[in-house]
Amino acid sequence: VGKQLRSIYSGGLDLLTSRIFSTEVGVRPAEPCSISVVATHQLLTNIFEHICMTILSDPNFRYVTGSIINERDLQTLERLNVDNIKALERIVGVDRKGTVLHDKLLHKEAELRAA
Repeated sequence: VGKQLRSIYSGGLDLLTSRIFSTEVGVRPAEPCSISVVATHQLLTNIFEHICMTILSDPNFRYVTGSIINERDLQTLERLNVDNIKALERIVGVDRKGTVLHDKLLHKEAELRAA
């Protein structure tokens, strides 16, 4: 996954293609696996959310599965999903559209690479 993420963009000081990420406590080197774990968590959350919506959409599914999931649980899951995407964007310093979020981090990254 890390290799695929790095291959998406190939220009300049793009944080997504580098091995330096911001964790909001400073710029540090990060192995691609740390991003792939978070991305996997995000994917599993989306799959679980889809399953919940399917079960909630039909009373028969609720009965057969013995589900205790309710609309409020689904709303909480969706809010956490959105928050997780925002956190991923902050970790890599680039939003889902490829816009750089942290110009200061780019300068810090350049300094770290030059050292």
